[in-house]
Amino acid sequence: MAKQFANPIERHVEKAVLGVAGLLLILVIARYLATSPNQLEMGGESIEPSGIHAKLAQNADTVRKRIRDASFDIEMPEPLENIFSQSLATLKPTPLPGVVAFGPEVPIVDVASTVGQAKLVEVVPLQKPVLTSGRSMFQIQAGIYTAVDWVTVASLFDVKEQSDLQRMAYGAARHEVVYGPIDLQRRARHSDGSWSDGDWHDVEPWPVAKLPRIPDVQLVPKEGKMIVERTNIMALEEFERLLRKPELVLEMLRPLMIEETHGTPWSFAIITSYRDVLMQEDEIVFPNEPPSANPADRFGILAPTALEPSKVLTPAQEITQTLREGRRLLEEAMKNLADSEAVEAYNKGAEVLKDSAASARDKQQAQLLMDKAEQAEKDIIRRRRTVTRGGRPIRAPDDQGPKRDRLPVQQVWAHDARPESVVPGMTYQYRSRVNILNRLVGEPKHFADPADATVVLIPGAWSKPSDAITIPPAVEIYFTRKHEREHRIGAELFRWFEGVWTKSRPIKFAEGDVIAATFRHDVPDFFIQDAVDRAEVEVETDAVIVDIDFQRPYRERKRGTGRSGFKFGSPTQTCGVTYVDAGGRIQERLVPVEKAHPGKRAASNRTFKAPSQSK
Repeated sequence: MAKQFANPIERHVEKAVLGVAGLLLILVIARYLATSPNQLEMGGESIEPSGIHAKLAQNADTVRKRIRDASFDIEMPEPLENIFSQSLATLKPTPLPGVVAFGPEVPIVDVASTVGQAKLVEVVPLQKPVLTSGRSMFQIQAGIYTAVDWVTVASLFDVKEQSDLQRMAYGAARHEVVYGPIDLQRRARHSDGSWSDGDWHDVEPWPVAKLPRIPDVQLVPKEGKMIVERTNIMALEEFERLLRKPELVLEMLRPLMIEETHGTPWSFAIITSYRDVLMQEDEIVFPNEPPSANPADRFGILAPTALEPSKVLTPAQEITQTLREGRRLLEEAMKNLADSEAVEAYNKGAEVLKDSAASARDKQQAQLLMDKAEQAEKDIIRRRRTVTRGGRPIRAPDDQGPKRDRLPVQQVWAHDARPESVVPGMTYQYRSRVNILNRLVGEPKHFADPADATVVLIPGAWSKPSDAITIPPAVEIYFTRKHEREHRIGAELFRWFEGVWTKSRPIKFAEGDVIAATFRHDVPDFFIQDAVDRAEVEVETDAVIVDIDFQRPYRERKRGTGRSGFKFGSPTQTCGVTYVDAGGRIQERLVPVEKAHPGKRAASNRTFKAPSQSK
């Protein structure tokens, strides 16, 4: 066997590894058994695991002791008992009965929050107006008649939204809307078909409600504050009382047009329904009664329903019913502090007193009703002025007496019907706005700006412009005859005159002539019933004949078979006339077209004819 040679390291490597492992084992045993490596540092100290719980308990006791030994300040509220007692001590006993404030003044809910903070309430804009128009003859006074073109501008006012705005701005006690008049503006379309915002101008409505005089509110300095004197406040109270009268409210919101004698019957735009308008009328006339199933028809559009024979009242029954109604109105007047109902009760008594069918007993009861109603009106006015809060007169509370649920909207309108206001042939747009009473007028202490207390009526924002409306011309011209030898054209003129349409005989015009004429025609006699007057009619158009062409090329155009498309006739020559109208526009007419024009046929049919001629 051969002898092997090995390196000494290789021969002893196993023993070396075993020796190193033994040393490491001895170090680990010494580290974990002889000493403890698990320590924590708390409060700058090293703590072994066995001492952690004791150290935490010690720290907790220290914190608890610091909390218990801590000091703090106590702020005591100022006692109000003495102040309240002193305010009661200044009150003097008042013999009953009497109007007296028990204890300090108690503000109305929500109103106190507006003191020194209120601003003028915003007024809801009216909805986009809807228009109706016509041409009528009205009797404005006895024996005085006027023929006008009229436009009625109707819109809807959101009463509920306005009431909510007032509740937020002025408080719950001033939420009721008290109406003022309706304002109207109009603008005309330019000849190029455009509109301009700078063309709006005020229109004075007619007919219009006659408002009471608006008080001039003056602020007077007193003790460093601005106040309104008592006489001024009383004038405001009276103005509001008159403004609330149902008949005036109806005249402001929905004025009736004067009854026409000839021409277009007046009508207003029915935006929601006709019954809705009648319900709105009923709410204003009878604000403290439940809605009626059959509200009165003030406009007379619905035909009155005839009473059945069994329901027709005798004169004596009618008198009894009138007296009963008068007593009911008197009771409502006293309950609601409504002097307008007292006046209605007085009128009921006066109606019976003048009735020839009334007996002596009926007249005695009627006189008694009138006396009570007259005294009630005075008592109501006096009571309204003497009810005090904080030593000054106030309005009667809005929530006094039973009231129906208010309708959310009111339809309002105004008439542009003054003579020569609406011009025939023009195209207009209208807009409107509503004014409401400032429910804090005369009370500067409530406003952030005391000057707002001098504003009596607050104007609303203008509505959106209405759709355009074109007023039909009052004069119509139809060229129906040619006079080639004289180089003239023959025309028939129709003019709306004194409530009826009139027609001239054919009148000849040459180039350069102004289209104008004077002729006589039958018109109604307004002073003698069923009589006819031969009136002189003047026609002035400001239109000028520019050219008469007797060889104007022309092809007749007819509607095709089955009303599909058009069929043109053979080329021919006819007479054409060119003229410049009052608006500066160039117009061309052809004689054959004018003769068969549907407008000429309609104008001839509506021309006034005397009774003997119409048979």
